[in-house]
Amino acid sequence: MANPNDPKTAFGYIAAALNIRKENYTQAFTVQSCDNIQHNGAVTRKMLLTFAKQQDPQLSQWIVRHVEFPNAMVDRIPPVTTKADIDHVEQTFGLKDEWPITCESFSQWVIEDNFSNGRPNWDLAGAQFVTDVTPYEKTKIRLLNAGHSALGLLGSIHGYATIDETVFDKDFSEYLRAFMDLKVTPLLDKLDGIDLNHYKDTLIERFSNPNIKDSMARICSESSAKLPKFLITTIHENLAADRDCSLAALVIATWCLYSDKQIMKITLEQNLEFIAAKTNTPYMCVTKGSHGALLKINDKNYYNSGYLIKVLDTVGAGDSFLGSLIYQLCTSTNAQYAVDFACAVGAMVAQHNGATPELFIADIEQFINPV
Repeated sequence: MANPNDPKTAFGYIAAALNIRKENYTQAFTVQSCDNIQHNGAVTRKMLLTFAKQQDPQLSQWIVRHVEFPNAMVDRIPPVTTKADIDHVEQTFGLKDEWPITCESFSQWVIEDNFSNGRPNWDLAGAQFVTDVTPYEKTKIRLLNAGHSALGLLGSIHGYATIDETVFDKDFSEYLRAFMDLKVTPLLDKLDGIDLNHYKDTLIERFSNPNIKDSMARICSESSAKLPKFLITTIHENLAADRDCSLAALVIATWCLYSDKQIMKITLEQNLEFIAAKTNTPYMCVTKGSHGALLKINDKNYYNSGYLIKVLDTVGAGDSFLGSLIYQLCTSTNAQYAVDFACAVGAMVAQHNGATPELFIADIEQFINPV
């Protein structure tokens, strides 16, 4: 086996992290995950073993025999640090901390009882040891996380800025309780040490905490990744049981509306900049109907605001626009003229019946610059 006191080996790195010495590397150890990832212990074990197998097969075998990775579920709301938090710490304690963490008084830590050489007495500080963390994770995800997302999306559309504002509105608090009671609770397992009715009461109380000020922007961020995990599984299970899903479907519909509103806040130029960077595309063009087009070449934008015409037939207008634009870009170095010319051709085609009216260069130029 590789020497655990040699820092140049993979075993050496992990030995240092676990404080393993050569004389006791046959002892058993426990790696306790405290992060907010589902099945965090299993994830940590898989990642560590994958790395170890590539670096030192003996190390991988040693981990399998001697190290346990209990799963754990943690729950406590820590809002994003604000300048007010930083100022408060400095004024109250005389400490300059650029990232103090504020949090609610509530805390929950559920840990899989799977330790090497006995377990620590963390239960004396409120931790709960269980055989399987999975049903506790399920309860938290489908009540707390799903409830958070529901309140965030619905409240944002209504115009609220924080979760506590939303919960203080009776319509929203009653909706949340109905959602939890009717759509989620029937799908949950009975949990030792947890009264679900009290748990749901506590959730609403936590969400309404005026000192938390959890922002809608934080709660609604990455909803497209959160909802499949927090909510859509609940919808699927209710559908399979032939139960009404309208309360949950409302959140999905609201998410669609919220996403549309967020997209509208992003300018066309920002979208093109993002796409160009991601795709390494130097030439991009967006048509805007009667409002013309935007042509982007590298870092420069060229605009045409459109032409006032009487539309008879739009068939062929788009193809004519694109063909004219490509022709001009291939034969001329004047990008502004290219987009003006293309918009003019598209507009002139739309003034005629049929997709291929006869057009002449002189007529197009006069259309662009009428005398």
